[in-house]
Amino acid sequence: MASTIPVETAETLFTTSMNHAFDAQAKVRARLAEEIAEQVEKGTIYDLSDSMRTVIAKDAEAAPWHRVASYRKDGRTLFEAVRCAHTLAMEYLIQHGISISSDHISNHVAIADQNGLRRFVADVAPILRAAS
Repeated sequence: MASTIPVETAETLFTTSMNHAFDAQAKVRARLAEEIAEQVEKGTIYDLSDSMRTVIAKDAEAAPWHRVASYRKDGRTLFEAVRCAHTLAMEYLIQHGISISSDHISNHVAIADQNGLRRFVADVAPILRAAS
């Protein structure tokens, strides 16, 4: 038999995950801004692609949590908001593949978006089941 947890515990876990995603996103964006400022200040140019890839990945991981926050502003409880975002993420993952183009940046963003949704689903699905 599956274990159950109170909705309040689920919401605490969701809040922790959401805050972690937002913090990670903010940190990598701040670091990229620092790297750009350093280049401008020194008048140097070096490759920022690794930092950009990290920002793209963290943006994709935070995107479902931003959707949750938006649902919360619409009046849903945190649990309902996560459930709605989970359902939307599952539908998207099932119905859409990754479109590959000749633009490497677009490809990286598309793959990161899929990975961000997969991670969100993998993180919240067990909690949703345990709290239902």
